[in-house]
Amino acid sequence: VEVNGAPDVLALNLRETLQQVQVIEFEDFQSGLPRLRALATDAAQAVGYYTANFRFSKVNDRQLRIDVVPDTPVKVTSQQILITGEGEKDRAYLRLQKNPDLAVGDTFNHAEYEKTKSRIQTLATERGYFDGRYITHDVQVTLPPKTADIVLAYETGERYAFGNVIYKNSDPILVGDEAVLIAK
Repeated sequence: VEVNGAPDVLALNLRETLQQVQVIEFEDFQSGLPRLRALATDAAQAVGYYTANFRFSKVNDRQLRIDVVPDTPVKVTSQQILITGEGEKDRAYLRLQKNPDLAVGDTFNHAEYEKTKSRIQTLATERGYFDGRYITHDVQVTLPPKTADIVLAYETGERYAFGNVIYKNSDPILVGDEAVLIAK
């Protein structure tokens, strides 16, 4: 797949996405164009180019050329990451809220949005908020003016904790210094 006229992030995503088109689909190029257009549109939107235009050319039986007019990408204009529950004051969540994968002003990228969502859930698991759940995970893309407004609201619930730990062993020498076994 040869891509012309696209920024690097868009060109890479188009090449990666369109590599799934099989050579046999090139036999009747005209009937395959709707699928090519749909794949290209999805690939462009995934990296923020919601109004890109494409012109497809069959170079030969194994090569496709796409001429792209990318247009202006969608920009993140607002982002709310709300954490409620016991995790609301957790330093790890506070750091994530200050440093999400997308910032206001960035080109909207679905993978980066999903990465932030995943980080929130990973923190819940790592930090013991096993009943955590999303209340809202929403992106509003508005065309025009090519803006994205993100809202992620996560309820952590209660933080689980270990109760008293009892070490049982018939040979005290194997247990050794109990202070070594207690995590701090």
